This record gives sequence, structure tokens and C-alpha cells, in this order.
Amino acid sequence: MQKPNDKVLQFDLHHIDEGLTLEIFPEQHSRIRQLDKVVAEQYNESVYQLFEGHSYEYEFLGINKANYCLRARINGVVIPSNRHAYRGRITPNIYVGNLPLEIVNTETEQSFPISVEVIATKFDKKEDVSYRENYRQMLEDITDKCTDLMMQINTPVTQHVTIDYSTDTKTLYQRFCFVKSFLDSVDFEEAIIRIISNPSTVWKTEETSIKTSQIKRVNRTIAKQFVTASNRIDTSRLAYLNDIGLSSVPRTIQSDIRIESVDTPENRFIKHVLGVFLHFVEDCQAIFSTAKKYQFALKESSLLIEKINGYLSYSFFNEISDATTLKLNSPLLQKRSGYREVLNRWLQFDLASKLIWQGGEDVYEAGKRDIATLYEYWLFFQLYELIVDKFNLEVYQNQNFDHLFETDDSGLSLKLKSGKELMIKGETDFVSRNLSIRFSYNRTFKGGNDYVSGNAGSITTTLRPDYTLSIWPSSFTETEAEKEDVITHIHFDAKYKIQNIQEQYTETVDEEVLNRMDERERKGTFKNVDLLKMHAYKDAIRRTGGAYILYPGSVEKRFDGFHEVLPGLGAFTINPSKYDTGINGLNAFIDRVIQHLVDRTTQRERILNTSNQILKEPLLAYGNALKPLSIELEKSKIDVLNTFVIVGYTKSQEHLDWCLTNGVYNFRMNDNVGSLVLTSDIVQAKYLLLRESGKEKATQLFRITSKGPKVYSKEKLVELGYTNPSQSDYLVVGIEPCTDWEDIEIAYKEFDEYKGLSGSIYTRAGQPFVVTLDKILS
Repeated sequence: MQKPNDKVLQFDLHHIDEGLTLEIFPEQHSRIRQLDKVVAEQYNESVYQLFEGHSYEYEFLGINKANYCLRARINGVVIPSNRHAYRGRITPNIYVGNLPLEIVNTETEQSFPISVEVIATKFDKKEDVSYRENYRQMLEDITDKCTDLMMQINTPVTQHVTIDYSTDTKTLYQRFCFVKSFLDSVDFEEAIIRIISNPSTVWKTEETSIKTSQIKRVNRTIAKQFVTASNRIDTSRLAYLNDIGLSSVPRTIQSDIRIESVDTPENRFIKHVLGVFLHFVEDCQAIFSTAKKYQFALKESSLLIEKINGYLSYSFFNEISDATTLKLNSPLLQKRSGYREVLNRWLQFDLASKLIWQGGEDVYEAGKRDIATLYEYWLFFQLYELIVDKFNLEVYQNQNFDHLFETDDSGLSLKLKSGKELMIKGETDFVSRNLSIRFSYNRTFKGGNDYVSGNAGSITTTLRPDYTLSIWPSSFTETEAEKEDVITHIHFDAKYKIQNIQEQYTETVDEEVLNRMDERERKGTFKNVDLLKMHAYKDAIRRTGGAYILYPGSVEKRFDGFHEVLPGLGAFTINPSKYDTGINGLNAFIDRVIQHLVDRTTQRERILNTSNQILKEPLLAYGNALKPLSIELEKSKIDVLNTFVIVGYTKSQEHLDWCLTNGVYNFRMNDNVGSLVLTSDIVQAKYLLLRESGKEKATQLFRITSKGPKVYSKEKLVELGYTNPSQSDYLVVGIEPCTDWEDIEIAYKEFDEYKGLSGSIYTRAGQPFVVTLDKILS
């Protein structure tokens, strides 16, 4: 096996077998590093460190190397060679955290544990920042959000009760991580330093002995001591004292002095809080020490104990007595920098130390730091806060948050868990339109959904986006909105593994570049599956307006399907940060979506309304052999099912000739028999088919040239040569012969519209009616 010149990690395994060594080295452009032991212990990390998304080769060296192989608890991470079991590859993919490995003797099946650290790299170019700070930032954000929400829950469960340490170790570790997320934070450390460097103080009066000669001011108490105090000095030789009756004076006088003290109720509270935190971590440490699987947690708790003891070791706390009462309503505690942060953490502590997170096992399991899953959870709270704010959902700031938490015998449990749906709903008045919304985490859209049912679902397979924002007019229920096609679904997927969105979305037409992409796709080194998944959401889930990737990065891409913000695809960047997560791009996008959906005149809404009306029509028997269209009509994309033909009647050849000569056709009006009823179909009609008296088939087809019927008086028709008009007024349309089709012969009596005319066969003869063009061309 050819080793690159890069750094190699070497594990000395002489304690297992003399001369045995394990070497791990990077493939191609992958990286590897070995930390100083002191630094590794400081951060509770392994000295040997790999990087997520990179690949490595390993090999055992030594006389008996063939007797050993490498295994991992995580499937697919260690891939042994098919030819030599003592060689192979390590591919962490997006696994992050402590990776436990086992060296196995293939003859005796005896195993020996070792571990490496897999470092996160997606959030920051500085891997230490990405791994240590961003992971902690997300966990701290989730803790803060949960405890803030839980503080608003008015239930007995949130009262101060004793923490149950008898719970299972996995659950206890989750609670420990919640508390650790803020105890181990830079903000908490800075708060303690600010308190120590600029503490609250109080002036106290203290009695002390001073030499009589040092007295500057004399009051009644001191004057009295001049006469009565013991341990005196003879002053009988001093005439000026004898004159006032003092033959002696005391050597020292007891006097009160004012000193500045840090032993205040607020500082006692800070000392008490650190003591409570220390007691909690020590109790956790005792539990972790009994579980071999949680040795990593034992190290974490030891480091945290060391940090808290470091705070308490400041001489500042030696001057402070133990707290007897907690003055939580102190203005100084609530407002002064440093004290305010510690008070906030104290209030959060009681909640965080009892909180169980159903999805926590995906993040904390066996030392793993599943940043990809944590990123998905963290995004939920970012989107939750954004949606509640954008749609002004005040109800979710004044309720018991049953949608996020549930109570049981063990206390409060956060229901946020991958694969389990969470949902919030609300309604907002945007002045010109009321909108209802539903924001869902892990909403499932069932596959095989047909359009006729009007249900939410996918055309093909069942799909489950990470987050779905559904919006519809409040005048409809959600079920009605689905059925009437007035609901819009917008999907978001968390994609932690994406590093460069440009690789997913390319605008190039360079054949060489496209060929290279195809080649990489076949080899499996280039994957645009995330892009394809967004297309799947948009195209398969009915009534979807857009699908977007959320990933930690710096490049945003958005593609509009037509002229408006929806429909569309794209990607937004959101990064864990205390100051700027980069959510502004998504924030502005949601604003545009709201503005778009409030507007009833958008092209998208008009298209949906039209398509919904068409799809509501009964299913037709397709495949009729219609007469061909001319090139001009084909190019005009004429809709033969939505193009109307008025079927009129000529009582004589003389009447027909008059129509041909003047280029008009007249209808009776008012309530006379045979009058034209001005429906929308009549007004929009493009053709006129004339029946002739005594003929079973109509052969005269005209194109209507006027924009609609006009009213002509009886006198006007006489001027045009019409013989003996019987009505005072007529409706008239302009016409010209239609030559688009030859040899037109229409059996009009077969039309249902004709059969539906009222009256006898004689009175029906002169009544006009309207049909669609496809019947004329059949």
C-alpha cells in the first residue's frame, strides 16, 4: 500500500502484541492531525483527529499483523480490504465526534478499544471553531429556546423540585448536556469574570483599636473612653491635662471605621449558584463513573467540575459568606451586567436539568456529536421563531406549548425528534387578505395521491420534507383549500453536508464541463441528489409553490419558475452564530412570499384558478378525430373546448343573401320567441353556424368579426335592405365567411343543446343556441 508523504497517525500497540502498530494516513486531498495531549484533555477530545467528509487508509504493521483487523461501532465507517483484513479504509462521511474503534484479534476474537476524533469542518474554515464553538452554539441556542418557552408554561412540573438522578444514564447525559451547554459557554465565563473584577459592594462599620495619639475627631463615645478606659498612661506631669482633671489617658481607644465589603446578598447568590451547579455536575459524574459506556461523559463532567472549582477558587469568594436567603427580586441581580446573566442561567438551570429531549439520543449517543442532526433541530427553532414573527402568531407566545412539550412521570419532554411531526397553525390579517398558515416539521405527504380526492399528498412515492410552510386564504378551511387549489406548500430541507452549492446548481452550457459532471456522476464522486430532491418535492407534492435547501455556507441561489417569486427552487444559507446567522436572505424571501400571496392578481394565482376550473370538468372521451387546424389557428393555440360557436337560423335564401351582402347577422332580442340570451359564452363566441330552413344539416360557417353583439333598430335594418323587420330592435354581429375548413356539414339536430331547446319543433327552429368548436370539427 503506497503511503502519501502527508502526516501519518501512528498508534503504538505494543501492549497488545509486541511490535504491533496501526497507521492511519489520508487519501488524496484529505487531512489528518495529531493534537498535543494537554490541548486534547482540555477539550476532552482524542489526540488523533480525522476530518468529516474525508477518507483515509489504515494498515497494521508488525510480525503478527495478519492476525488483527479494525472495526467500528458505526456501520460503514471502517471498510476492510477484501484481500488483506489488516488493511482498509476509514470514511467518516458526516459522522462527527468521538469515533470508538476496536482492534480485534481474529484468532481469539479479543478486542481492544481505541478512539479517534472526527472534526466538523462545514461551519467554519477554522476546524476548531466549526467543531467546538458552532456545535456548542447550536446546543446552547436550543437550550435557551427550550428553557425560555418552558418558563412560560404555567404547570406544577416547572416548580423547583429535586432532580432525579436514578433515571437511566442516557437520559441523565441529555440533561447534563443541556446544563453544560451554558455552563461551558464563553458568555457564562465572561459573566463570572465581570462580577469578580467589578463586584457589588457595601459599606460596613467595624470597631477597631487605634492609638490615642491618632485620634482626629472626638465624639461622646471617645470622650467617655478617655475617662473610663483601662490600660492607661500617667499624664500627671502634663499641666494642661491636669487642669481638666485627666491625670492619665488610655493607650488605645475603640473606634468605628467604615470599610468596603463584597459580602453582599447578590454576591452570596453568585456563590450559591456556582455551588449548586458544582453539586449537580458532581452527582452526574458519580453516575457516569458506574457506566463503562459513558467514560467520555465522565471526562466531560470532570473538566466542567475543574472549571467551576476554578471560579470558586478566586479569593473573592473567600470573603463571601454562605447564602441564607435568595434575594431574586434584587434590581442589581436583574439589571447589572454579569449578575443578570448568572441569574438568567440560574432560572434556566432548574428547567434544563429536568428536560428530556426525545431526539437527543440522535445527537449525544455514545460520544457522537451528530452535527448534521443537531443542525436540523437547530434550524427548526430558527424557522419557528421566524414564522411566528412574520405571521404575528401571538397565540404561540401565550399558551402552554403543547405542540413542543409533553409531561409524564419523569417531567417535561421536548417532542422535537427526527421523523416525528410537529406543527403550529395560525391566522393573520394582512389588511388586504387574511391568510392561514401551517408550519410543520417532518410532515409526511402520502404517495399515490390523486387530484380528484383534493387531499394533500404526493403524486408518486411518499415524501417527507424537513420543514413545510403551508399558506392559504383564511376564508377556506385547510381541507377546502387543498380541494380548491388555493393552498401553497413551500418546503425546506436541512442539508448540512453541502459545502459548495455551486456544485449542485450549474448554469454552464459548456459541453466539456457537462461531460465531466456526467463522468463524476457515474463514478459517484459528484452528487446532485439534493437538487433532484428539491425538484421531487416541487413536482410530486401537489400544490407545491417552491422547495429550497438550507445549508451552512455563504452562497445563496434562487430560481424563479416564471416571472414571480413562486414557483421556484433554490438554496439559502443559515449558519450557527451568536450575532449573525445569515437568515436575512430567507427572511426577505418570506416577506416576498407573503406579499405575493396577499395579491389576488398574480399570474400564478390566475393560472391556478383557471387550471382548477378546467380540472373540475367531467372527464371527456378523448381521441375524437377532429378536422385539422390551419397553421394560423395552430400557432394561436386555440382551445377548441373553450371556443364557442353560435348556431343561428336563416328563414330563407333571401335572408342568407342579405347576411352575406352586409356581413352581419341579426338576432331577436327582448323576451320574444327566438331571442338571443346574452350569456358569457355568446359574448365570447368566435364563430357563427347558420341553419337553413328545410335542411337537416348546417353548411354555412362564419367567423364573427365584431367584439360582441350590437343593438340595431328596425330602421337601421331597413336601411341595410332587410325586408319587413318584425321587431323594433335587433342584436347584430359582424361576420365573414370562414374558409378554415371545407365541406362543412353539421348534423345540428344531434346536439344535446338543440335537443334541450324548449317548445315545439317549429318554435325550436328559430331559437339560437351555442356549442363548442370541437363539436363542429368532429
